[in-house]
Amino acid sequence: LISRAFAAILFFILRPWPIGIRFSITDLKKYLPFGWQYHLNTVIGTINGGVAPVLVGGLLGVTALGFVNWAAGVGAFPRSLGEIVGWMLFPIGARVQHKRIVLKKIIERSLEFISMVSFPLVAMMLALAKPLTYIVFTGKWEQGIPLLYLFTIQSGFLVFSVLFTNALLGIGEARIVRNINLLGAILQWSFTYILIKAFGLLGYGLGALVSSFVFFIQLSILKKHVSLALTHHSLPQLLYALLSGVFTYIYTLIFPVQSAAQIIIAAFFGLFLYGALLLVFQRMAIVRNFTDLRKTLS
Repeated sequence: LISRAFAAILFFILRPWPIGIRFSITDLKKYLPFGWQYHLNTVIGTINGGVAPVLVGGLLGVTALGFVNWAAGVGAFPRSLGEIVGWMLFPIGARVQHKRIVLKKIIERSLEFISMVSFPLVAMMLALAKPLTYIVFTGKWEQGIPLLYLFTIQSGFLVFSVLFTNALLGIGEARIVRNINLLGAILQWSFTYILIKAFGLLGYGLGALVSSFVFFIQLSILKKHVSLALTHHSLPQLLYALLSGVFTYIYTLIFPVQSAAQIIIAAFFGLFLYGALLLVFQRMAIVRNFTDLRKTLS
Protein backbone atom coordinates (compact mmCIF):
# COMPACT_ATOMS: atom_id res chain seq x y z
CA LEU A 1 0.00 0.00 0.00
CA ILE A 2 2.83 2.39 0.88
CA SER A 3 4.68 1.61 -2.36
CA ARG A 4 1.54 2.21 -4.46
CA ALA A 5 0.87 5.52 -2.66
CA PHE A 6 4.47 6.62 -3.13
CA ALA A 7 4.34 5.70 -6.83
CA ALA A 8 1.10 7.67 -7.32
CA ILE A 9 2.63 10.76 -5.70
CA LEU A 10 5.82 10.41 -7.72
CA PHE A 11 3.90 10.06 -10.99
CA PHE A 12 1.90 13.17 -10.15
CA ILE A 13 5.10 15.12 -9.46
CA LEU A 14 6.73 13.96 -12.69
CA ARG A 15 3.57 14.37 -14.79
CA PRO A 16 1.12 16.72 -13.03
CA TRP A 17 -2.55 16.27 -13.83
CA PRO A 18 -5.02 19.05 -12.98
CA ILE A 19 -7.25 17.92 -10.14
CA GLY A 20 -10.92 18.69 -10.65
CA ILE A 21 -14.31 17.42 -11.76
CA ARG A 22 -15.12 17.41 -15.45
CA PHE A 23 -17.86 15.58 -17.29
CA SER A 24 -18.39 15.42 -21.03
CA ILE A 25 -21.12 13.43 -22.78
CA THR A 26 -19.14 13.63 -26.01
CA ASP A 27 -16.05 12.06 -24.42
CA LEU A 28 -18.21 9.47 -22.65
CA LYS A 29 -19.80 8.34 -25.91
CA LYS A 30 -16.37 8.19 -27.51
CA TYR A 31 -14.60 6.09 -24.88
CA LEU A 32 -17.36 4.11 -23.15
CA PRO A 33 -17.71 1.35 -25.80
CA PHE A 34 -14.03 0.49 -25.41
CA GLY A 35 -13.79 1.24 -21.70
CA TRP A 36 -16.52 -1.02 -20.38
CA GLN A 37 -15.35 -3.90 -22.56
CA TYR A 38 -11.81 -3.39 -21.32
CA HIS A 39 -12.78 -3.39 -17.65
CA LEU A 40 -15.07 -6.37 -18.16
CA ASN A 41 -11.87 -8.32 -18.81
CA THR A 42 -10.89 -7.63 -15.20
CA VAL A 43 -14.14 -9.18 -14.03
CA ILE A 44 -13.56 -12.23 -16.21
CA GLY A 45 -10.02 -12.49 -14.90
CA THR A 46 -11.29 -12.40 -11.31
CA ILE A 47 -13.77 -15.19 -12.06
CA ASN A 48 -11.07 -17.22 -13.77
CA GLY A 49 -8.79 -16.71 -10.78
CA GLY A 50 -11.27 -18.66 -8.67
CA VAL A 51 -10.55 -21.93 -10.46
CA ALA A 52 -7.73 -22.95 -8.14
CA PRO A 53 -9.33 -22.23 -4.76
CA VAL A 54 -12.77 -23.52 -5.77
CA LEU A 55 -11.91 -26.64 -7.78
CA VAL A 56 -8.51 -27.61 -6.39
CA GLY A 57 -9.28 -26.57 -2.83
CA GLY A 58 -12.77 -28.05 -2.96
CA LEU A 59 -11.93 -31.32 -4.69
CA LEU A 60 -8.38 -32.03 -3.53
CA GLY A 61 -7.90 -30.01 -0.35
CA VAL A 62 -5.72 -27.12 0.85
CA THR A 63 -2.45 -29.08 0.58
CA ALA A 64 -3.01 -29.59 -3.15
CA LEU A 65 -3.88 -25.90 -3.43
CA GLY A 66 -0.52 -25.08 -1.89
CA PHE A 67 1.27 -27.16 -4.52
CA VAL A 68 -0.67 -25.40 -7.28
CA ASN A 69 0.14 -21.92 -5.96
CA TRP A 70 3.82 -22.82 -5.57
CA ALA A 71 4.15 -24.37 -9.04
CA ALA A 72 2.24 -21.53 -10.70
CA GLY A 73 4.42 -18.92 -9.01
CA VAL A 74 7.75 -20.55 -9.84
CA GLY A 75 6.61 -21.54 -13.34
CA ALA A 76 5.67 -17.92 -14.10
CA PHE A 77 9.28 -16.73 -13.74
CA PRO A 78 10.39 -17.49 -17.34
CA ARG A 79 7.77 -15.15 -18.79
CA SER A 80 8.27 -12.24 -16.37
CA LEU A 81 10.64 -10.22 -18.56
CA GLY A 82 8.82 -10.95 -21.80
CA GLU A 83 5.48 -9.88 -20.33
CA ILE A 84 6.84 -6.40 -19.67
CA VAL A 85 7.37 -5.93 -23.41
CA GLY A 86 3.90 -7.34 -24.06
CA TRP A 87 2.24 -4.87 -21.68
CA MET A 88 4.05 -1.97 -23.35
CA LEU A 89 2.47 -2.88 -26.67
CA PHE A 90 -0.94 -1.56 -25.57
CA PRO A 91 0.01 2.14 -25.36
CA ILE A 92 2.56 1.90 -28.16
CA GLY A 93 0.12 0.08 -30.43
CA ALA A 94 -2.63 2.60 -29.69
CA ARG A 95 -0.31 5.40 -30.71
CA VAL A 96 0.44 3.86 -34.12
CA GLN A 97 -2.76 1.87 -34.69
CA HIS A 98 -3.50 3.67 -37.97
CA LYS A 99 0.05 3.14 -39.25
CA ARG A 100 -0.21 -0.57 -39.93
CA ILE A 101 3.28 -0.92 -41.41
CA VAL A 102 4.83 0.63 -38.31
CA LEU A 103 2.56 -1.47 -36.06
CA LYS A 104 3.57 -4.63 -37.92
CA LYS A 105 7.24 -3.83 -37.43
CA ILE A 106 6.76 -3.16 -33.71
CA ILE A 107 4.90 -6.44 -33.17
CA GLU A 108 7.51 -8.39 -35.14
CA ARG A 109 10.38 -6.93 -33.13
CA SER A 110 8.46 -7.59 -29.91
CA LEU A 111 7.91 -11.21 -30.97
CA GLU A 112 11.62 -11.65 -31.63
CA PHE A 113 12.64 -10.04 -28.35
CA ILE A 114 10.12 -12.01 -26.27
CA SER A 115 11.17 -15.25 -27.94
CA MET A 116 14.81 -14.44 -27.36
CA VAL A 117 14.48 -13.82 -23.61
CA SER A 118 11.59 -16.15 -22.64
CA PHE A 119 12.38 -19.40 -24.46
CA PRO A 120 15.81 -19.93 -22.87
CA LEU A 121 14.37 -19.29 -19.40
CA VAL A 122 11.62 -21.84 -20.08
CA ALA A 123 14.24 -24.33 -21.26
CA MET A 124 16.47 -23.75 -18.20
CA MET A 125 13.51 -24.14 -15.84
CA LEU A 126 12.53 -27.43 -17.46
CA ALA A 127 16.10 -28.72 -17.38
CA LEU A 128 16.72 -27.71 -13.75
CA ALA A 129 13.26 -28.09 -12.21
CA LYS A 130 14.10 -31.13 -10.08
CA PRO A 131 17.40 -29.94 -8.54
CA LEU A 132 15.92 -26.45 -8.11
CA THR A 133 13.00 -27.90 -6.17
CA TYR A 134 15.01 -30.24 -3.94
CA ILE A 135 17.83 -27.79 -3.19
CA VAL A 136 16.07 -24.43 -2.99
CA PHE A 137 12.56 -25.39 -1.87
CA THR A 138 13.37 -28.80 -0.25
CA GLY A 139 11.84 -32.18 -0.95
CA LYS A 140 8.47 -31.39 0.62
CA TRP A 141 7.49 -29.78 -2.69
CA GLU A 142 8.33 -32.90 -4.70
CA GLN A 143 4.67 -33.63 -5.41
CA GLY A 144 4.38 -30.31 -7.21
CA ILE A 145 7.20 -30.93 -9.71
CA PRO A 146 4.93 -32.32 -12.49
CA LEU A 147 2.79 -29.20 -12.09
CA LEU A 148 5.92 -27.04 -12.31
CA TYR A 149 6.74 -28.61 -15.67
CA LEU A 150 3.24 -27.87 -16.97
CA PHE A 151 3.16 -24.27 -15.72
CA THR A 152 6.61 -23.64 -17.16
CA ILE A 153 5.48 -24.88 -20.56
CA GLN A 154 2.35 -22.76 -20.21
CA SER A 155 4.54 -19.70 -19.69
CA GLY A 156 5.84 -20.18 -23.22
CA PHE A 157 2.28 -19.72 -24.50
CA LEU A 158 1.12 -17.05 -22.05
CA VAL A 159 3.96 -14.67 -22.83
CA PHE A 160 2.69 -14.53 -26.43
CA SER A 161 -0.89 -14.30 -25.24
CA VAL A 162 -0.03 -11.15 -23.29
CA LEU A 163 1.59 -9.68 -26.39
CA PHE A 164 -1.34 -10.48 -28.68
CA THR A 165 -3.90 -9.30 -26.11
CA ASN A 166 -2.25 -5.91 -25.76
CA ALA A 167 -1.76 -5.60 -29.51
CA LEU A 168 -5.50 -6.18 -30.02
CA LEU A 169 -6.32 -3.69 -27.27
CA GLY A 170 -3.98 -1.20 -28.90
CA ILE A 171 -5.98 -1.30 -32.14
CA GLY A 172 -9.27 -0.97 -30.23
CA GLU A 173 -10.45 -4.60 -30.26
CA ALA A 174 -11.52 -4.70 -26.61
CA ARG A 175 -14.69 -6.63 -27.48
CA ILE A 176 -12.67 -9.35 -29.21
CA VAL A 177 -10.32 -9.57 -26.24
CA ARG A 178 -13.29 -9.86 -23.90
CA ASN A 179 -14.80 -12.71 -25.93
CA ILE A 180 -11.50 -14.58 -26.12
CA ASN A 181 -10.91 -14.20 -22.38
CA LEU A 182 -14.44 -15.40 -21.71
CA LEU A 183 -13.80 -18.45 -23.90
CA GLY A 184 -10.54 -19.07 -22.03
CA ALA A 185 -12.35 -18.90 -18.70
CA ILE A 186 -15.02 -21.35 -19.85
CA LEU A 187 -12.38 -23.73 -21.16
CA GLN A 188 -10.34 -23.55 -17.97
CA TRP A 189 -13.29 -24.11 -15.63
CA SER A 190 -14.73 -26.98 -17.66
CA PHE A 191 -11.49 -28.74 -18.61
CA THR A 192 -10.00 -28.27 -15.15
CA TYR A 193 -12.99 -29.92 -13.48
CA ILE A 194 -12.95 -32.85 -15.91
CA LEU A 195 -9.18 -33.31 -15.77
CA ILE A 196 -8.98 -33.05 -11.97
CA LYS A 197 -11.59 -35.77 -11.73
CA ALA A 198 -9.54 -37.91 -14.13
CA PHE A 199 -5.93 -37.13 -13.11
CA GLY A 200 -6.13 -35.47 -9.71
CA LEU A 201 -3.65 -32.68 -8.99
CA LEU A 202 -2.00 -33.01 -12.39
CA GLY A 203 -5.39 -32.30 -14.01
CA TYR A 204 -5.31 -28.68 -12.87
CA GLY A 205 -2.05 -28.06 -14.71
CA LEU A 206 -3.36 -29.80 -17.81
CA GLY A 207 -6.53 -27.69 -17.72
CA ALA A 208 -4.51 -24.48 -17.42
CA LEU A 209 -2.30 -25.54 -20.31
CA VAL A 210 -5.29 -26.36 -22.54
CA SER A 211 -6.94 -23.01 -21.83
CA SER A 212 -3.77 -21.14 -22.79
CA PHE A 213 -4.13 -22.41 -26.36
CA VAL A 214 -6.58 -19.55 -26.99
CA PHE A 215 -3.50 -17.55 -27.97
CA PHE A 216 -3.85 -19.20 -31.41
CA ILE A 217 -7.26 -17.50 -31.71
CA GLN A 218 -5.71 -14.18 -30.70
CA LEU A 219 -3.03 -14.61 -33.34
CA SER A 220 -5.50 -15.50 -36.09
CA ILE A 221 -7.60 -12.40 -35.36
CA LEU A 222 -4.55 -10.14 -35.09
CA LYS A 223 -3.34 -11.41 -38.48
CA LYS A 224 -6.53 -10.04 -40.02
CA HIS A 225 -5.28 -6.57 -39.10
CA VAL A 226 -1.51 -7.05 -39.43
CA SER A 227 0.29 -9.65 -41.53
CA LEU A 228 2.44 -11.70 -39.13
CA ALA A 229 4.54 -14.86 -39.40
CA LEU A 230 4.91 -16.20 -35.86
CA THR A 231 7.28 -19.05 -36.74
CA HIS A 232 9.60 -16.77 -38.72
CA HIS A 233 10.16 -14.54 -35.68
CA SER A 234 10.20 -17.18 -32.95
CA LEU A 235 11.11 -20.61 -34.32
CA PRO A 236 14.93 -20.10 -34.42
CA GLN A 237 14.95 -18.93 -30.80
CA LEU A 238 12.77 -21.89 -29.81
CA LEU A 239 15.10 -24.39 -31.47
CA TYR A 240 18.22 -22.86 -29.89
CA ALA A 241 16.51 -22.83 -26.49
CA LEU A 242 15.44 -26.46 -26.77
CA LEU A 243 18.95 -27.48 -27.80
CA SER A 244 20.43 -25.53 -24.89
CA GLY A 245 17.92 -27.09 -22.49
CA VAL A 246 18.77 -30.62 -23.64
CA PHE A 247 22.49 -30.01 -23.22
CA THR A 248 21.91 -28.45 -19.80
CA TYR A 249 19.98 -31.53 -18.71
CA ILE A 250 22.79 -33.76 -20.01
CA TYR A 251 25.25 -31.56 -18.11
CA THR A 252 23.34 -32.24 -14.86
CA LEU A 253 23.56 -35.98 -15.54
CA ILE A 254 27.34 -35.80 -16.02
CA PHE A 255 27.89 -33.31 -13.18
CA PRO A 256 25.12 -33.89 -10.59
CA VAL A 257 23.76 -30.66 -9.14
CA GLN A 258 23.90 -30.70 -5.35
CA SER A 259 23.96 -27.05 -4.30
CA ALA A 260 22.50 -23.67 -5.20
CA ALA A 261 25.86 -22.60 -6.63
CA GLN A 262 25.87 -25.63 -8.95
CA ILE A 263 22.35 -24.73 -10.12
CA ILE A 264 23.63 -21.28 -11.07
CA ILE A 265 26.63 -22.79 -12.87
CA ALA A 266 24.41 -25.22 -14.80
CA ALA A 267 22.01 -22.42 -15.75
CA PHE A 268 24.92 -20.23 -16.81
CA PHE A 269 26.23 -23.09 -18.97
CA GLY A 270 22.87 -23.41 -20.72
CA LEU A 271 22.39 -19.68 -21.21
CA PHE A 272 25.95 -19.29 -22.46
CA LEU A 273 25.33 -22.02 -25.02
CA TYR A 274 22.07 -20.37 -26.06
CA GLY A 275 23.77 -16.98 -26.39
CA ALA A 276 26.56 -18.51 -28.47
CA LEU A 277 24.05 -20.09 -30.86
CA LEU A 278 22.26 -16.76 -31.22
CA LEU A 279 25.47 -14.87 -31.93
CA VAL A 280 26.57 -17.40 -34.52
CA PHE A 281 23.28 -17.71 -36.40
CA GLN A 282 21.19 -14.64 -35.48
CA ARG A 283 23.68 -11.83 -34.92
CA MET A 284 22.26 -9.43 -37.49
CA ALA A 285 18.71 -10.09 -36.34
CA ILE A 286 19.66 -9.31 -32.73
CA VAL A 287 21.31 -6.00 -33.68
CA ARG A 288 18.32 -5.04 -35.84
CA ASN A 289 15.87 -6.02 -33.12
CA PHE A 290 17.49 -3.96 -30.37
CA THR A 291 18.04 -0.98 -32.67
CA ASP A 292 14.40 -0.92 -33.79
CA LEU A 293 13.12 -1.51 -30.26
CA ARG A 294 15.24 1.35 -28.89
CA LYS A 295 13.97 3.70 -31.62
CA THR A 296 10.39 2.71 -30.92
CA LEU A 297 10.64 3.29 -27.17
CA SER A 298 12.58 6.56 -27.48
